[in-house]
Amino acid sequence: MDKSYFVYDNNYMRAGEKENKGSAVASGRVAAKAEASRQALVEVAIERLLTHSLDGLASLVNPSVLARTSETVSVDTAYRLLESPEATLALVVESVASPEFSAPKIGWNALEEVTRLGVETHNEGVALESAAAVLRYFLEANFSSPARPLGRILDAAALTASAEWHGELAIREERRELALQILEARRASNQSIADNMRWIGQEAFSELRRRPKPGLTMDSIVMLLHSLADGAVDRMLISPGCMSLDEVVSAMIELAMALSEDGSMSDPRTPDNEDGRRVFTELVATADNFWSGGGRMETIAEASIQLDTSLETLMVLFPTINHLADSVLRVRTIASGIDPGALEPMNVLLAASLRRLARAADTIPAVVRYASDINEEHSVLNELCQLAASIATNVGTSVEPQRLAEQLVSLASQGTSQIETVELLLEILQAKPAT
Repeated sequence: MDKSYFVYDNNYMRAGEKENKGSAVASGRVAAKAEASRQALVEVAIERLLTHSLDGLASLVNPSVLARTSETVSVDTAYRLLESPEATLALVVESVASPEFSAPKIGWNALEEVTRLGVETHNEGVALESAAAVLRYFLEANFSSPARPLGRILDAAALTASAEWHGELAIREERRELALQILEARRASNQSIADNMRWIGQEAFSELRRRPKPGLTMDSIVMLLHSLADGAVDRMLISPGCMSLDEVVSAMIELAMALSEDGSMSDPRTPDNEDGRRVFTELVATADNFWSGGGRMETIAEASIQLDTSLETLMVLFPTINHLADSVLRVRTIASGIDPGALEPMNVLLAASLRRLARAADTIPAVVRYASDINEEHSVLNELCQLAASIATNVGTSVEPQRLAEQLVSLASQGTSQIETVELLLEILQAKPAT
């Protein structure tokens, strides 16, 4: 056989191998170029999502698109009513933030629930169960309220306009004003929810006779609890089954307890320094226990003996036995404090405080009697009268507000035997405020 055939065949095979290798290299280069192009497009997509997200939302709510979708409104009418996509977005933001649309409305129902469940008897277990039931009710609403996903969509679209955002990419300047309007509306919505949670927290703290630890406020505790709840709800929506509502509620309650301590939140006699606060709280708690056990002490001198405290120390904090009784009664009735300027939730808290006052009149009548003899602006019974009078004035009752207020407090001070009459008078305060 001619050897040249083998030479030709080997050369052909080597040529084929080179061609295959060349083809593979070319294919690899094409694939690498395609991947680089794909990654470049992804980076552009990420950039546009960060800088043009509001453009996407605006296109969804264009008046012409809405008119075609509704099938009941003409395009001309839609533009006349809404003017522009930006105007439509502003209206959407306003609607999402309204109590009628979003979760804050649930707070009032929850607040009424916690006062109804927790006020019948002072028992930490019952109070905690009531608080847990309210928190669960509040959280559950987030899994069905359209305000939740809509709020997150708006948050994400406007977030890079925040003063706290320091990334290189941000919402483009033409949309910045709209983004800031969205963030402001979302802050207002969050504050509305926090305000509701604050009243719920204050009522729960009143039942538990607790207050924030030094350096903390009810607002700061609520902010932490709200943040915990927000993050947990988002995680549960994204990863179903990752945790249960019971676990979230338990964590919120444990956090609230860890950030608080025994004592009254609003007693004007409470010292500013930590040691003074501790002594004050211990004395009030000891006096409460002594009176609750049927003990008698009718003067501050007797109190110093029964409480095993020097008369000098005791009189610095409580000049008379009436002042000591007032502080004990404050913890029993309005430990969380009252604010006559916030009338809408206060009619609920007034009712709860009067029920607690009636219960105290049954269990520690001497305390209520001594506290009644103080005629000071910031005594607990005067503060309850001021609150009731403020609510009555706002409602516009036919009964003179101050007289109605004094009657309510006087009846509650007589014990639970008068609670039905108190409830009837309270119904007067359930009317809508006068306009």
